[in-house]
Amino acid sequence: DEIDDGGAEALLERISDGVLADDRRSAAHELRNLVQESRVAQFAIGVIGLPTLITSLTEERNDTELVHGVLEVLVNALTGGGAGADGGADTAVHAGNEGAHLAHAGAANADAFLRSPTNLDLVMSLLDESDFYVRYHTMQLLTALSATNPFEVQSAIMSNPTGVGRLMDNLAEREVIRNETLLLLISLTRGSEDLRKIVAFEGAFERCFNVIREEGAADGGIIVQDCLELCNNLLRGSPSNQSFFRESSFLHQLPELLSPKVPSQAKGGPPLTPQKAANLLCALELVTMLVSSSDAGGPTKSAVVNVEGEASVAAEIAQRERASRETCRAANQSALAKAGMLDTLLCMCLGIDAVDSVPVRVFALRCLGDMAADSRGNQDLLFAAAVNVSDEAPGGSSSYRSAGERSEPALLACLRVALRGTDAAERAAAEGVFARCLGGNTELQIMLISTIAPAGDDEDDD
Repeated sequence: DEIDDGGAEALLERISDGVLADDRRSAAHELRNLVQESRVAQFAIGVIGLPTLITSLTEERNDTELVHGVLEVLVNALTGGGAGADGGADTAVHAGNEGAHLAHAGAANADAFLRSPTNLDLVMSLLDESDFYVRYHTMQLLTALSATNPFEVQSAIMSNPTGVGRLMDNLAEREVIRNETLLLLISLTRGSEDLRKIVAFEGAFERCFNVIREEGAADGGIIVQDCLELCNNLLRGSPSNQSFFRESSFLHQLPELLSPKVPSQAKGGPPLTPQKAANLLCALELVTMLVSSSDAGGPTKSAVVNVEGEASVAAEIAQRERASRETCRAANQSALAKAGMLDTLLCMCLGIDAVDSVPVRVFALRCLGDMAADSRGNQDLLFAAAVNVSDEAPGGSSSYRSAGERSEPALLACLRVALRGTDAAERAAAEGVFARCLGGNTELQIMLISTIAPAGDDEDDD
């Protein structure tokens, strides 16, 4: 019995055997559309179509229009494009299973494509092509492959001497290639510690911060969030990358990134947009990873692996790694404080300048607590800090428009939020600032009590 290929085989024959170049190009474009519309044709690419398509990419590389079409066929075969139900059946009946069918077809095609290791090498080599659309569709193909087979794509990029360098160059490309490259790097760096180190030392931080500045920093669009997410992946649980980030002065740019460029809504400024809130949350996550004890003391590879059967050796290595992380964390806390991060966080979460977003204020308070935890220098700075509050509506209210301003100790403003805040998470975060700032610091505890406790009226009373 003949296998139903949805019409894909005839188009594949035209691509491989067509006498006229225009006919081969036309067949590739028709096949692209067919695979996008038909699940049967999509499955057929993985079963019978890959040899023809790979041959076209290899032997007819100078025909850029044909290469465009072939790459688009492969991308649609892996992602499903907008494939709909075949035939005239009611699509609503099949809607529940449509996504599963497309995902299965894409995963099966990706597995078939990766059975030959040379296929990925071929795809990587296409990044050197001068044609913009060839590079763009190549990035789409790599991103589609990494969605189902991240380890294979990671290995191909790391084993290629210029693999990471090519991707870094793409971050300086036109927007669509740059954005596609960011998505690929975000996906790949989630699961490979070695790749994170290589990407960081190949200049990812510099390129990401350049893009962030170009796009308007926290006021920018989703591309800013993507850049910050990539930086977060590179810094998470990596003292070496964090040290490189700190010593290369990127850490000192974080307060400026978080500082408001327009007045708060309480002062008549515009409301915080959802995208700006997302950008601020992502930036605060980055700061948290630099100063959080949970990240610094988290489990490490050697903490759970028995080295040569000796548990004591593994425990000693784990202890050294924890000490290294704590040393790095202390250095990050100190450097961020010198860069002005404490003032920036206080402005975000307390007083008249506080951001008009409860999730952002909560995250900023938690970050403030992490900045002060186990750091006597930062605790002293926080105790001495002040914020601007309203004479008319202190304690977290947003009714500041017509109120006068006055300065108030930051910890007192924090105490008001802990006691009178309307949001439970915000109250808990403010309490956490106190716990981390005053815990184990008797001197500060006494100074704080003497500052906020009311003076007695009758000193002669018993």
